[in-house]
Amino acid sequence: MADTPINEPSQVRAGDSVSWSKEVEDYPATDSYTLYYSLRNATGLIDITAGPDGGGYLVDLASTQTTGWTAGYYDWIAYVKKAAERHTVDGGRMEILPNLENTVNYDARSDARVIYDNLIDAYKTYIEEGTGHVVSMSIAGKAMSFRNAQDFIDQIKYWENKVRAEDEAEAIANNDANPRRVGIRFNRL
Repeated sequence: MADTPINEPSQVRAGDSVSWSKEVEDYPATDSYTLYYSLRNATGLIDITAGPDGGGYLVDLASTQTTGWTAGYYDWIAYVKKAAERHTVDGGRMEILPNLENTVNYDARSDARVIYDNLIDAYKTYIEEGTGHVVSMSIAGKAMSFRNAQDFIDQIKYWENKVRAEDEAEAIANNDANPRRVGIRFNRL
C-alpha cells in the first residue's frame, strides 16, 4: 500500500479513493479540534471532514464519496473548529477531474479550443452562405459581435493563440519538445 501523501493534492479524479494527512501545529487534533475543508466553484460545493490522526488529521475518502463530484477548478480552504472557535489554517486551488467511468458524452477540449473550433465553423458558414455581415452570435455560451469579416478573423487569431499556448504548455508538461525553442549546434572546423 502506498504512503499517505502529506497535505492536499492539486488534482483529484472524481470516483477515485483519495487520502492525505495534514499537520496543523497550532490546532492539534489532540486538543479537541476538528479539521474541515470547503471546496467551492461557480457550480459545485464539496465539504470534507478530516479525522484525527495522532495530533494531526487524516482525510480518507472512499470512491463512493467522490463519484458524484463535478469536474472543475475549486478554491478551497481548510479550517479547524472547537466549540464556538474557528480558525482558517490553509487554502488553495484544486482541480477535480471528471469521472470517465460515468461519462457518456465527454469533450476533453478546453474552453479556448471549443470557442476556436466554433468560430472556425461559424466563419465557414459566414463565407459559404455569403449572407452579409453577422451582427452577433453566441458561441460556446459566449456572446460575440462582428461588424465585418475582419472581426471574425481577429477573434479567430486571438483564440488560435490561446489554443497554441495551451498546446505548448501541455507539450512542456509532458516533457515533449517546446515548439518555440530552437536549438543551434556549433561544430569546430
